[in-house]
Order: sequence, then C-alpha cells, then structure tokens
Amino acid sequence: MKVLIDSRFRDTGTIDEYTYILPHAIKKVREIRLLESTFPNSIYQIDQAWNGFAFTEDPDGTPDEQAIDITPGNYTGAQLATEIETQLNSDMTGNDYTVTYSSKTNKFTTTKGSGEWSYDTGLSEEMQKILGLPIEGSGTQSTNYEHPDQMDLSYPRYLYLDINTGSTNTNDVMTNDDAHSFVIKLGDDPYNLETTNSLADYLQVENNNHVDVKVLNIKIRLPSVTTSRTPNFNGIDHQILLELL
Repeated sequence: MKVLIDSRFRDTGTIDEYTYILPHAIKKVREIRLLESTFPNSIYQIDQAWNGFAFTEDPDGTPDEQAIDITPGNYTGAQLATEIETQLNSDMTGNDYTVTYSSKTNKFTTTKGSGEWSYDTGLSEEMQKILGLPIEGSGTQSTNYEHPDQMDLSYPRYLYLDINTGSTNTNDVMTNDDAHSFVIKLGDDPYNLETTNSLADYLQVENNNHVDVKVLNIKIRLPSVTTSRTPNFNGIDHQILLELL
C-alpha cells in the first residue's frame, strides 16, 4: 500500500521531526520503501546553525576576538565575499577589510589595510568548507591572504530521512524498534532541490517478520561529521511517498 505523508498534516512534532498517525493500521508489513520525496527549495547553504566564526585582530598589541555572524541564506561566491567584508568591517575595529572572490581559483582573499589579524581556530565543519580555510584557522596575517582551499557552497548535497514505526497509547498495534536512514539526494544545482527521487532503498521490518503499522516516526537531518544538524525549511512543508509491503 502506498502512503503519501505531508508534513503539514503531522500529528505531533516539527517539520524536521514528527509523528504521523495513519487513519488505519496497515496489517502485516514486512518492508517500508521510499518511492519519492518532494522538498522545498529553502535549505540554506549558510544556516543559523553554522553561520558564525571567530576572528581576531591586534590593532594596539592587545588581541581582540570577535564572533562574526554571516546572514543566513544562499550566496554566490561574489555575494558571500561582500557579506563577509560587510560583517568584518561592522564588528572589527579596523574597518579596513576587503574580501574578494576569484571565479578562476574559486577562492576568497581577505585583505586588511594594516595590522595583524586572523581567522581563529575552531571553525565548524561547514564554515571551514565554505570559507576555504583549514580547520585550524589562517594564522596571523598583515597582508593579502588567499584562503588555501577552494570555497564550497554545495552544502548540503543530501539529506537523511530516518523512519521507524512507533505507537501511541490510543493505538493498540504491534510495533517494532527498527529504524532506517534513507538518503535523499539533492539536485546537481546546489540552489535547487530535485522534486522527486526514486530510491530502491528500504526498511526491512524485524528480519522479514511482519508488523502492523499505525504510527510512523519521521526525522530529517543534514549530513555532518561532528554533530547532528537539523535543516531549516523556513516553515515550508514537504511530502514523502512510502510504500508499505
């Protein structure tokens, strides 16, 4: 049986993690397959979960560290260079920073009129890739500094869709603790998501035993090495087409 899940009609939870109760239990389910998915074009390259980094300048012999926050959104390389420059000149005392982007090298270059400065250590996994900096930061600079790595604005390339069956006190059905992470691949263009994804992956219930399914627990998360990330869909819902066999 095919089941279309629309996050607008979730029973509990939020857009990224919710419970969906079926009108009637589907009996003797052995597999749950993900057939198609439709997600909004609203996942930011730079999200508020990873939009910050630390920056230090030393204008008078006393290092001054500041937290720099990039406005969440989607950017081109040139647009992001302008945004970084704006935030540095807004938050740092020097007010003489220039950040440029080269489409030939796909790298940023940060310049300060005078004095020592540095992108600090402890960059997040996402900001490291976006800024094209090593994870340990840039070190102290006082001239033009071309970031050593190419910037990467293709994050995220895919989503994880976690599904398991559950129960509520008002639904007397068999349940199981199996869970499975389906991979939702995004489009080749990092600014647009594919509307459908036909996937052969599936959740096999309890080693091919059957189970009556009444409740589905859905969680959507971003790939991250260091921590669990939640996508910000900006209030726009999504649809998931499942097949329960």
